[in-house]
Amino acid sequence: MKKGTVCELLLIASLIALNSCNKNKSTITPIRKDITETVFASGVLVPEDQYNLTSLTEGYITKLTFEEGDLVKTGDLLAVVDNKQSLINAKSAEDLYKIALENAQPDAPALKQAKINLELAEQKLAQDKKQLDRYKKLYDLKSVSNWNMKMFCWALWKVQKLINWAPKKITGFQNQPSRSAG
Repeated sequence: MKKGTVCELLLIASLIALNSCNKNKSTITPIRKDITETVFASGVLVPEDQYNLTSLTEGYITKLTFEEGDLVKTGDLLAVVDNKQSLINAKSAEDLYKIALENAQPDAPALKQAKINLELAEQKLAQDKKQLDRYKKLYDLKSVSNWNMKMFCWALWKVQKLINWAPKKITGFQNQPSRSAG
């Protein structure tokens, strides 16, 4: 190729390149803005006047009487807790209290029975004392063994203990509160 054609081609390519750059001219104006940096992190925000609540009983919360952000005062009802076991325990305690009050009355069946048991024990003791005299005579004659004599004395000791214990039980029944259930 000739030197002139190569120069001409270069000149034409340069003109085309210069010409095409001038057509798409745009003006950019800078704008002043604050730089904002975004940080992603986990955490918990706790208000200054926040309190944790705990219940004295277990169960399911069936009703809340406040909304988040409400101000509450001491003594305000905040929630209703459904605790069937607590209700059952309260009913059982009430029933046991009524039974105890009935047992504390002067004509209570338990008190009457304790008095009858005392009378029977006293009668048995009187009978056993007579029997002890008989056993002593038989023991002296070697008609009963030492073991039989000791067993009889042990039975007599048990009756005496019962008689000593019975008045305390009767007094305990009589000293129970005798006010009506409520």
